[in-house]
Amino acid sequence: MEQKKRVLMTNLYFQRFTGSELHTLEFAHLFKEKGYDVVIAVYRKAYPLLQELEEGITVIECQRESLKETDFDIIFVQHFPVFDYLVSRTQITYKRMIVSKLSVSQAVESLPVCLDEAAFVLCVSQECADLARLQVSDEVKIRVFPNCVEEEYFENSQEYGGYKRILDKIAVISNHIPPELIEVKEKLSGYYQMDFIGLGYKTVQVNSEFLMQYDLIITIGRTVTRCLAMGVPVYVYDYLGGPGYLTKENFSLAERNNFSGRGFEKKSADEIVEEITQGYQIAEEQVSIWQEIARANYQYREKFDAMYEELMSTPELSQSRTYYGGMESDRIGFYSNLVPSVLIYSRECQDSKCYYDVGHGFTEEDSETWPSMSGYRIQKSWLLENPKVIRFDPCSVACYCEIYSVKINGRSIEIGMEAVNAVYTEKGRSLFLTEDPQYMMDIPELDGGPVWVELEYRFDILSEVEEKQFYLEKIQKLEDRIKELEEKEVHNL
Repeated sequence: MEQKKRVLMTNLYFQRFTGSELHTLEFAHLFKEKGYDVVIAVYRKAYPLLQELEEGITVIECQRESLKETDFDIIFVQHFPVFDYLVSRTQITYKRMIVSKLSVSQAVESLPVCLDEAAFVLCVSQECADLARLQVSDEVKIRVFPNCVEEEYFENSQEYGGYKRILDKIAVISNHIPPELIEVKEKLSGYYQMDFIGLGYKTVQVNSEFLMQYDLIITIGRTVTRCLAMGVPVYVYDYLGGPGYLTKENFSLAERNNFSGRGFEKKSADEIVEEITQGYQIAEEQVSIWQEIARANYQYREKFDAMYEELMSTPELSQSRTYYGGMESDRIGFYSNLVPSVLIYSRECQDSKCYYDVGHGFTEEDSETWPSMSGYRIQKSWLLENPKVIRFDPCSVACYCEIYSVKINGRSIEIGMEAVNAVYTEKGRSLFLTEDPQYMMDIPELDGGPVWVELEYRFDILSEVEEKQFYLEKIQKLEDRIKELEEKEVHNL
Protein backbone atom coordinates (compact mmCIF):
# COMPACT_ATOMS: atom_id res chain seq x y z
CA MET A 1 0.00 0.00 0.00
CA GLU A 2 1.38 3.37 -1.04
CA GLN A 3 2.28 5.63 1.87
CA LYS A 4 0.13 8.76 2.19
CA LYS A 5 1.90 12.00 1.32
CA ARG A 6 2.08 14.48 4.21
CA VAL A 7 2.62 18.23 4.68
CA LEU A 8 3.42 19.99 7.96
CA MET A 9 2.55 23.70 8.21
CA THR A 10 3.27 26.10 11.08
CA ASN A 11 1.53 29.30 12.16
CA LEU A 12 1.19 31.04 15.52
CA TYR A 13 -2.56 30.50 15.71
CA PHE A 14 -5.59 29.15 13.89
CA GLN A 15 -8.56 30.98 15.38
CA ARG A 16 -10.22 33.64 13.25
CA PHE A 17 -10.36 35.15 9.78
CA THR A 18 -7.10 37.12 9.70
CA GLY A 19 -4.33 37.27 7.13
CA SER A 20 -1.80 34.62 8.15
CA GLU A 21 -4.52 32.20 9.28
CA LEU A 22 -6.47 32.45 6.01
CA HIS A 23 -3.24 32.17 4.02
CA THR A 24 -2.41 28.98 5.95
CA LEU A 25 -5.90 27.57 5.44
CA GLU A 26 -5.92 28.23 1.69
CA PHE A 27 -2.49 26.62 1.24
CA ALA A 28 -3.72 23.64 3.27
CA HIS A 29 -6.73 23.24 0.95
CA LEU A 30 -4.50 23.44 -2.12
CA PHE A 31 -1.99 20.92 -0.75
CA LYS A 32 -4.91 18.60 0.00
CA GLU A 33 -6.06 18.91 -3.63
CA LYS A 34 -2.59 17.63 -4.59
CA GLY A 35 -3.21 14.48 -2.56
CA TYR A 36 -1.54 15.37 0.75
CA ASP A 37 -2.70 14.95 4.31
CA VAL A 38 -2.02 18.27 6.02
CA VAL A 39 -1.11 18.93 9.65
CA ILE A 40 -1.11 22.54 10.84
CA ALA A 41 0.87 23.08 14.08
CA VAL A 42 -0.06 26.19 16.09
CA TYR A 43 0.10 27.51 19.62
CA ARG A 44 -3.64 28.20 19.82
CA LYS A 45 -6.65 27.01 17.84
CA ALA A 46 -10.31 27.96 18.14
CA TYR A 47 -13.64 28.33 16.43
CA PRO A 48 -14.76 29.89 14.11
CA LEU A 49 -11.76 28.99 11.91
CA LEU A 50 -11.83 25.34 13.00
CA GLN A 51 -15.25 24.97 11.38
CA GLU A 52 -13.61 25.69 8.00
CA LEU A 53 -11.56 22.49 8.09
CA GLU A 54 -12.23 19.52 5.85
CA GLU A 55 -11.23 15.88 6.06
CA GLY A 56 -7.52 15.43 5.56
CA ILE A 57 -6.56 18.69 7.33
CA THR A 58 -5.73 18.54 11.04
CA VAL A 59 -4.79 21.36 13.42
CA ILE A 60 -2.81 20.61 16.58
CA GLU A 61 -1.81 22.86 19.47
CA CYS A 62 1.88 22.04 19.70
CA GLN A 63 2.09 22.54 23.49
CA ARG A 64 -0.87 20.25 24.20
CA GLU A 65 -0.88 17.72 21.37
CA SER A 66 1.94 15.68 19.89
CA LEU A 67 2.56 15.06 16.22
CA LYS A 68 1.27 11.59 15.35
CA GLU A 69 3.74 11.43 12.48
CA THR A 70 7.16 13.06 12.27
CA ASP A 71 8.08 12.18 8.67
CA PHE A 72 6.80 14.65 6.05
CA ASP A 73 7.19 15.19 2.35
CA ILE A 74 6.93 18.98 2.68
CA ILE A 75 7.27 21.36 5.60
CA PHE A 76 5.84 24.88 5.23
CA VAL A 77 7.41 27.19 7.85
CA GLN A 78 5.49 30.32 8.76
CA HIS A 79 6.03 32.09 12.10
CA PHE A 80 9.36 30.72 13.28
CA PRO A 81 8.47 30.31 17.03
CA VAL A 82 6.28 27.31 16.24
CA PHE A 83 9.05 25.74 14.17
CA ASP A 84 11.53 26.34 17.00
CA TYR A 85 9.17 24.72 19.48
CA LEU A 86 8.77 21.61 17.35
CA VAL A 87 12.39 21.02 16.39
CA SER A 88 13.69 21.67 19.93
CA ARG A 89 11.53 18.75 21.09
CA THR A 90 10.93 16.43 18.14
CA GLN A 91 13.10 14.96 15.40
CA ILE A 92 11.14 15.94 12.28
CA THR A 93 12.21 14.69 8.87
CA TYR A 94 11.12 16.08 5.50
CA LYS A 95 12.06 16.02 1.84
CA ARG A 96 11.37 19.63 0.89
CA MET A 97 10.92 22.90 2.75
CA ILE A 98 9.20 26.21 2.03
CA VAL A 99 9.63 29.30 4.20
CA SER A 100 6.83 31.89 4.13
CA LYS A 101 7.26 35.56 5.09
CA LEU A 102 4.16 37.75 5.27
CA SER A 103 5.41 40.94 6.93
CA VAL A 104 8.27 43.42 6.88
CA SER A 105 7.72 44.59 10.46
CA GLN A 106 6.39 41.78 12.69
CA ALA A 107 9.06 40.07 14.82
CA VAL A 108 7.39 36.67 14.46
CA GLU A 109 7.92 36.95 10.70
CA SER A 110 11.71 36.92 11.11
CA LEU A 111 13.36 34.30 8.93
CA PRO A 112 13.95 30.95 10.70
CA VAL A 113 17.19 29.11 11.42
CA CYS A 114 16.34 26.47 8.79
CA LEU A 115 16.56 28.99 5.96
CA ASP A 116 19.43 27.35 4.04
CA GLU A 117 17.43 24.14 3.60
CA ALA A 118 14.42 25.89 2.04
CA ALA A 119 13.73 25.40 -1.65
CA PHE A 120 12.73 29.07 -1.59
CA VAL A 121 11.32 31.83 0.56
CA LEU A 122 7.81 32.95 -0.37
CA CYS A 123 7.39 36.69 0.28
CA VAL A 124 4.03 38.43 0.26
CA SER A 125 5.28 41.47 -1.68
CA GLN A 126 8.28 42.89 -3.51
CA GLU A 127 8.92 45.11 -0.47
CA CYS A 128 9.07 41.99 1.69
CA ALA A 129 11.31 40.22 -0.84
CA ASP A 130 13.75 43.14 -0.94
CA LEU A 131 14.05 43.03 2.84
CA ALA A 132 14.56 39.26 2.84
CA ARG A 133 17.28 39.58 0.21
CA LEU A 134 19.30 41.73 2.63
CA GLN A 135 19.12 38.97 5.25
CA VAL A 136 20.00 35.82 3.30
CA SER A 137 22.81 34.52 1.15
CA ASP A 138 22.63 34.71 -2.62
CA GLU A 139 22.09 30.94 -2.75
CA VAL A 140 18.67 31.22 -1.10
CA LYS A 141 15.90 31.63 -3.65
CA ILE A 142 13.28 34.29 -3.01
CA ARG A 143 9.91 34.31 -4.71
CA VAL A 144 7.02 36.80 -4.48
CA PHE A 145 3.71 35.12 -3.68
CA PRO A 146 1.26 38.02 -3.30
CA ASN A 147 -1.94 38.11 -1.27
CA CYS A 148 -3.97 36.03 -3.68
CA VAL A 149 -7.71 35.64 -4.03
CA GLU A 150 -9.88 32.55 -3.71
CA GLU A 151 -12.07 31.55 -6.64
CA GLU A 152 -15.33 32.67 -4.98
CA TYR A 153 -14.37 36.33 -5.42
CA PHE A 154 -13.89 35.97 -9.15
CA GLU A 155 -17.04 33.87 -9.47
CA ASN A 156 -19.17 36.44 -7.63
CA SER A 157 -17.75 39.45 -9.44
CA GLN A 158 -20.38 39.24 -12.17
CA GLU A 159 -23.18 39.15 -9.61
CA TYR A 160 -21.75 42.20 -7.86
CA GLY A 161 -21.05 44.20 -11.01
CA GLY A 162 -23.00 44.79 -14.18
CA TYR A 163 -24.53 48.15 -13.30
CA LYS A 164 -23.41 51.58 -12.26
CA ARG A 165 -23.21 51.93 -8.48
CA ILE A 166 -24.03 55.01 -6.41
CA LEU A 167 -22.11 55.63 -3.20
CA ASP A 168 -24.36 54.81 -0.27
CA LYS A 169 -22.87 52.12 2.01
CA ILE A 170 -19.21 52.18 3.12
CA ALA A 171 -17.29 49.62 5.18
CA VAL A 172 -13.99 50.29 6.94
CA ILE A 173 -12.29 46.92 7.45
CA SER A 174 -9.36 47.11 9.84
CA ASN A 175 -8.07 45.86 13.18
CA HIS A 176 -6.43 49.24 13.84
CA ILE A 177 -8.78 51.98 12.66
CA PRO A 178 -6.98 55.36 12.82
CA PRO A 179 -8.53 58.47 14.43
CA GLU A 180 -8.93 60.27 11.12
CA LEU A 181 -11.27 57.55 9.82
CA ILE A 182 -13.35 57.80 13.00
CA GLU A 183 -13.61 61.52 12.29
CA VAL A 184 -14.56 60.77 8.68
CA LYS A 185 -17.49 58.71 9.91
CA GLU A 186 -18.69 61.63 12.02
CA LYS A 187 -18.42 64.02 9.06
CA LEU A 188 -20.30 61.66 6.71
CA SER A 189 -23.00 60.83 9.25
CA GLY A 190 -26.39 61.62 7.77
CA TYR A 191 -25.11 61.25 4.20
CA TYR A 192 -23.78 57.69 4.01
CA GLN A 193 -23.92 54.50 6.08
CA MET A 194 -20.38 53.80 7.31
CA ASP A 195 -19.68 50.56 9.20
CA PHE A 196 -16.50 49.73 11.11
CA ILE A 197 -15.47 46.07 10.84
CA GLY A 198 -12.64 44.68 12.95
CA LEU A 199 -11.31 44.24 16.48
CA GLY A 200 -13.01 46.60 18.86
CA TYR A 201 -15.99 47.00 16.54
CA LYS A 202 -18.12 44.51 14.65
CA THR A 203 -16.29 41.26 13.79
CA VAL A 204 -17.58 39.21 10.85
CA GLN A 205 -16.18 36.89 8.25
CA VAL A 206 -15.20 39.08 5.33
CA ASN A 207 -16.12 37.00 2.29
CA SER A 208 -17.53 37.78 -1.14
CA GLU A 209 -21.10 37.77 0.16
CA PHE A 210 -20.17 40.34 2.78
CA LEU A 211 -18.32 42.62 0.35
CA MET A 212 -21.31 42.60 -2.01
CA GLN A 213 -23.31 44.59 0.55
CA TYR A 214 -21.15 47.70 0.12
CA ASP A 215 -20.47 50.33 -2.52
CA LEU A 216 -17.03 51.19 -1.14
CA ILE A 217 -14.48 49.43 1.06
CA ILE A 218 -11.78 51.31 2.98
CA THR A 219 -9.04 48.85 3.91
CA ILE A 220 -5.50 47.56 3.34
CA GLY A 221 -3.73 44.25 2.68
CA ARG A 222 -5.44 41.08 1.47
CA THR A 223 -8.92 42.64 1.47
CA VAL A 224 -7.73 45.04 -1.24
CA THR A 225 -6.99 42.24 -3.70
CA ARG A 226 -10.35 40.63 -2.91
CA CYS A 227 -12.09 43.90 -3.74
CA LEU A 228 -10.13 44.22 -6.97
CA ALA A 229 -11.15 40.69 -8.00
CA MET A 230 -14.83 41.38 -7.29
CA GLY A 231 -14.94 44.82 -8.85
CA VAL A 232 -15.76 46.53 -5.54
CA PRO A 233 -14.41 50.10 -5.39
CA VAL A 234 -11.67 50.23 -2.75
CA TYR A 235 -9.98 53.13 -0.97
CA VAL A 236 -6.58 52.00 0.35
CA TYR A 237 -5.97 53.66 3.70
CA ASP A 238 -5.29 52.73 7.34
CA TYR A 239 -3.11 53.64 10.31
CA LEU A 240 0.04 53.91 8.16
CA GLY A 241 -1.66 56.19 5.63
CA GLY A 242 -2.25 55.15 2.05
CA PRO A 243 -2.80 56.25 -1.55
CA GLY A 244 -6.59 56.33 -1.32
CA TYR A 245 -8.23 55.31 -4.58
CA LEU A 246 -5.89 53.29 -6.80
CA THR A 247 -4.71 54.93 -10.01
CA LYS A 248 -2.27 54.09 -12.78
CA GLU A 249 0.19 56.44 -11.08
CA ASN A 250 0.11 54.95 -7.56
CA PHE A 251 -0.69 51.29 -8.25
CA SER A 252 2.88 49.98 -8.66
CA LEU A 253 4.08 51.41 -5.36
CA ALA A 254 0.93 50.34 -3.54
CA GLU A 255 1.25 46.78 -4.87
CA ARG A 256 4.99 46.64 -4.14
CA ASN A 257 4.22 47.40 -0.49
CA ASN A 258 1.37 44.85 -0.25
CA PHE A 259 -1.34 47.56 -0.30
CA SER A 260 -0.31 48.27 3.30
CA GLY A 261 -0.35 52.06 3.04
CA ARG A 262 3.43 52.25 3.45
CA GLY A 263 5.12 54.64 1.04
CA PHE A 264 2.28 57.17 1.18
CA GLU A 265 1.44 60.10 3.44
CA LYS A 266 -1.21 60.25 6.11
CA LYS A 267 -4.30 62.31 5.26
CA SER A 268 -6.58 64.54 7.29
CA ALA A 269 -10.23 63.62 7.75
CA ASP A 270 -11.25 66.51 5.46
CA GLU A 271 -8.91 65.28 2.72
CA ILE A 272 -10.29 61.76 2.97
CA VAL A 273 -13.90 62.97 2.86
CA GLU A 274 -13.20 65.04 -0.24
CA GLU A 275 -11.34 62.23 -2.02
CA ILE A 276 -14.00 59.63 -1.19
CA THR A 277 -16.93 61.72 -2.37
CA GLN A 278 -15.36 63.54 -5.31
CA GLY A 279 -13.42 60.56 -6.67
CA TYR A 280 -15.99 57.80 -6.32
CA GLN A 281 -17.46 58.03 -9.82
CA ILE A 282 -14.05 57.66 -11.47
CA ALA A 283 -13.11 54.82 -9.09
CA GLU A 284 -16.34 53.00 -9.91
CA GLU A 285 -15.72 53.37 -13.64
CA GLN A 286 -12.21 51.87 -13.33
CA VAL A 287 -13.06 48.67 -11.45
CA SER A 288 -12.90 46.60 -14.65
CA ILE A 289 -9.24 47.59 -15.09
CA TRP A 290 -8.37 46.27 -11.64
CA GLN A 291 -10.40 43.10 -12.19
CA GLU A 292 -8.27 42.25 -15.23
CA ILE A 293 -5.10 42.84 -13.20
CA ALA A 294 -6.45 40.64 -10.40
CA ARG A 295 -7.26 37.82 -12.82
CA ALA A 296 -3.76 37.99 -14.24
CA ASN A 297 -1.87 38.22 -10.95
CA TYR A 298 -3.85 37.17 -7.88
CA GLN A 299 -5.50 33.80 -8.54
CA TYR A 300 -4.59 31.45 -5.68
CA ARG A 301 -4.73 28.16 -7.52
CA GLU A 302 -2.77 29.44 -10.51
CA LYS A 303 -0.01 30.90 -8.33
CA PHE A 304 0.05 27.83 -6.11
CA ASP A 305 0.37 25.43 -9.05
CA ALA A 306 3.34 27.38 -10.42
CA MET A 307 4.99 27.39 -6.99
CA TYR A 308 4.31 23.68 -6.48
CA GLU A 309 5.74 22.77 -9.89
CA GLU A 310 8.97 24.61 -9.06
CA LEU A 311 9.09 23.04 -5.60
CA MET A 312 8.82 19.50 -6.94
CA SER A 313 11.60 20.18 -9.44
CA THR A 314 14.05 20.86 -6.60
CA PRO A 315 16.13 17.97 -5.25
CA GLU A 316 14.97 16.16 -2.13
CA LEU A 317 16.90 16.79 1.07
CA SER A 318 19.20 13.86 1.74
CA GLN A 319 18.95 14.29 5.51
CA SER A 320 17.32 16.69 7.95
CA ARG A 321 19.47 18.75 10.28
CA THR A 322 19.33 18.97 14.03
CA TYR A 323 19.00 22.72 14.52
CA TYR A 324 19.36 22.95 18.27
CA GLY A 325 21.27 20.69 20.62
CA GLY A 326 22.42 20.56 24.23
CA MET A 327 22.04 23.77 26.24
CA GLU A 328 20.95 25.63 23.11
CA SER A 329 18.00 23.28 22.73
CA ASP A 330 17.06 23.86 26.37
CA ARG A 331 17.18 27.63 25.92
CA ILE A 332 15.12 27.59 22.73
CA GLY A 333 12.65 25.24 24.37
CA PHE A 334 12.31 27.58 27.33
CA TYR A 335 11.84 30.70 25.18
CA SER A 336 9.32 29.05 22.89
CA ASN A 337 7.27 27.98 25.92
CA LEU A 338 6.77 31.67 26.73
CA VAL A 339 5.39 32.63 23.30
CA PRO A 340 1.70 31.89 24.00
CA SER A 341 1.59 34.02 27.15
CA VAL A 342 3.26 36.92 25.33
CA LEU A 343 1.63 36.77 21.90
CA ILE A 344 -1.34 34.42 21.83
CA TYR A 345 -3.59 34.21 24.85
CA SER A 346 -6.30 36.83 25.29
CA ARG A 347 -9.72 37.25 26.90
CA GLU A 348 -11.29 36.98 23.45
CA CYS A 349 -10.44 33.27 23.28
CA GLN A 350 -12.72 31.39 25.66
CA ASP A 351 -13.73 27.80 26.27
CA SER A 352 -17.31 26.97 25.30
CA LYS A 353 -18.78 23.88 26.96
CA CYS A 354 -21.74 21.55 26.57
CA TYR A 355 -22.99 19.24 29.32
CA TYR A 356 -25.51 16.55 28.40
CA ASP A 357 -27.62 14.77 30.98
CA VAL A 358 -28.27 11.16 30.01
CA GLY A 359 -30.25 10.40 33.15
CA HIS A 360 -27.91 10.99 36.09
CA GLY A 361 -27.30 14.74 36.08
CA PHE A 362 -24.52 16.85 34.62
CA THR A 363 -21.00 15.46 34.97
CA GLU A 364 -17.60 16.30 33.53
CA GLU A 365 -17.53 12.84 31.92
CA ASP A 366 -20.64 13.71 29.91
CA SER A 367 -19.43 17.01 28.53
CA GLU A 368 -17.40 18.51 25.71
CA THR A 369 -15.24 21.64 25.69
CA TRP A 370 -13.94 23.58 22.69
CA PRO A 371 -12.13 26.93 22.24
CA SER A 372 -14.15 29.79 20.75
CA MET A 373 -13.43 33.39 19.81
CA SER A 374 -15.59 36.25 21.02
CA GLY A 375 -17.33 38.24 18.30
CA TYR A 376 -17.80 35.50 15.72
CA ARG A 377 -20.72 33.38 14.58
CA ILE A 378 -19.80 29.81 15.55
CA GLN A 379 -21.24 26.48 14.44
CA LYS A 380 -20.77 23.36 16.56
CA SER A 381 -22.34 19.91 16.45
CA TRP A 382 -22.32 16.74 18.57
CA LEU A 383 -23.50 13.15 18.26
CA LEU A 384 -24.96 12.26 21.68
CA GLU A 385 -26.34 9.04 23.10
CA ASN A 386 -29.87 9.46 24.50
CA PRO A 387 -29.50 12.93 26.05
CA LYS A 388 -32.40 14.22 28.17
CA VAL A 389 -31.22 17.79 28.80
CA ILE A 390 -28.40 19.92 27.45
CA ARG A 391 -26.63 22.70 29.33
CA PHE A 392 -24.56 25.07 27.21
CA ASP A 393 -21.98 27.49 28.66
CA PRO A 394 -20.80 29.85 25.88
CA CYS A 395 -17.80 31.20 27.87
CA SER A 396 -16.60 31.92 31.41
CA VAL A 397 -16.88 35.71 31.55
CA ALA A 398 -19.65 38.31 31.48
CA CYS A 399 -20.98 38.56 27.95
CA TYR A 400 -23.75 39.11 25.48
CA CYS A 401 -24.78 35.91 23.74
CA GLU A 402 -27.22 35.01 21.01
CA ILE A 403 -28.35 31.55 19.93
CA TYR A 404 -29.12 31.70 16.21
CA SER A 405 -30.38 28.17 15.71
CA VAL A 406 -30.65 24.73 17.29
CA LYS A 407 -31.26 21.60 15.24
CA ILE A 408 -31.98 18.05 16.38
CA ASN A 409 -31.25 15.37 13.77
CA GLY A 410 -31.24 18.02 11.05
CA ARG A 411 -34.55 19.64 12.01
CA SER A 412 -34.91 23.07 13.62
CA ILE A 413 -36.72 22.95 16.93
CA GLU A 414 -39.17 25.63 18.00
CA ILE A 415 -38.35 25.53 21.71
CA GLY A 416 -34.68 26.41 21.81
CA MET A 417 -32.19 27.04 24.55
CA GLU A 418 -33.28 29.17 27.49
CA ALA A 419 -30.87 31.61 29.11
CA VAL A 420 -31.25 30.56 32.74
CA ASN A 421 -29.09 33.16 34.49
CA ALA A 422 -29.16 36.14 32.11
CA VAL A 423 -29.91 39.63 33.41
CA TYR A 424 -32.27 40.09 30.49
CA THR A 425 -32.94 38.86 26.97
CA GLU A 426 -34.03 41.16 24.16
CA LYS A 427 -34.63 40.08 20.55
CA GLY A 428 -32.84 36.80 21.24
CA ARG A 429 -29.71 38.47 22.64
CA SER A 430 -29.01 37.79 26.32
CA LEU A 431 -26.85 39.72 28.75
CA PHE A 432 -24.97 37.70 31.38
CA LEU A 433 -23.30 39.48 34.31
CA THR A 434 -21.70 36.30 35.60
CA GLU A 435 -18.58 34.25 34.96
CA ASP A 436 -20.78 31.20 34.44
CA PRO A 437 -23.38 32.07 31.75
CA GLN A 438 -25.70 29.14 31.10
CA TYR A 439 -28.39 27.97 28.70
CA MET A 440 -30.59 24.92 29.23
CA MET A 441 -32.60 22.91 26.73
CA ASP A 442 -34.78 19.81 27.05
CA ILE A 443 -34.25 17.32 24.25
CA PRO A 444 -37.54 16.30 22.59
CA GLU A 445 -38.54 12.71 23.20
CA LEU A 446 -37.31 10.52 20.37
CA ASP A 447 -37.31 6.79 19.69
CA GLY A 448 -33.95 6.41 21.39
CA GLY A 449 -30.52 6.08 19.88
CA PRO A 450 -27.98 8.75 18.94
CA VAL A 451 -29.06 12.39 18.67
CA TRP A 452 -27.29 14.79 16.30
CA VAL A 453 -27.34 18.28 17.82
CA GLU A 454 -26.33 21.35 15.80
CA LEU A 455 -25.87 24.74 17.46
CA GLU A 456 -25.10 28.15 15.98
CA TYR A 457 -24.25 30.94 18.40
CA ARG A 458 -22.18 34.04 19.07
CA PHE A 459 -20.92 35.61 22.27
CA ASP A 460 -19.35 39.03 22.80
CA ILE A 461 -17.45 39.40 26.04
CA LEU A 462 -17.95 42.64 27.93
CA SER A 463 -15.02 44.97 28.30
CA GLU A 464 -13.92 45.67 31.85
CA VAL A 465 -15.42 49.16 31.54
CA GLU A 466 -18.78 47.78 30.35
CA GLU A 467 -18.83 45.15 33.07
CA LYS A 468 -18.08 47.70 35.77
CA GLN A 469 -20.78 50.02 34.44
CA PHE A 470 -23.42 47.28 34.49
CA TYR A 471 -22.52 46.35 38.06
CA LEU A 472 -22.68 49.99 39.14
CA GLU A 473 -26.11 50.31 37.54
CA LYS A 474 -27.21 47.12 39.29
CA ILE A 475 -26.00 48.41 42.66
CA GLN A 476 -27.69 51.75 42.05
CA LYS A 477 -31.02 50.01 41.33
CA LEU A 478 -30.69 48.00 44.54
CA GLU A 479 -29.91 51.13 46.53
CA ASP A 480 -32.88 52.93 44.97
CA ARG A 481 -35.13 49.99 45.83
CA ILE A 482 -33.89 49.90 49.43
CA LYS A 483 -34.46 53.63 49.74
CA GLU A 484 -37.97 53.24 48.31
CA LEU A 485 -38.81 50.51 50.84
CA GLU A 486 -37.38 52.55 53.71
CA GLU A 487 -39.45 55.61 52.71
CA LYS A 488 -42.54 53.43 52.42
CA GLU A 489 -41.95 51.99 55.90
CA VAL A 490 -41.51 55.47 57.40
CA HIS A 491 -44.70 56.62 55.69
CA ASN A 492 -46.64 53.62 57.11
CA LEU A 493 -45.45 54.52 60.60
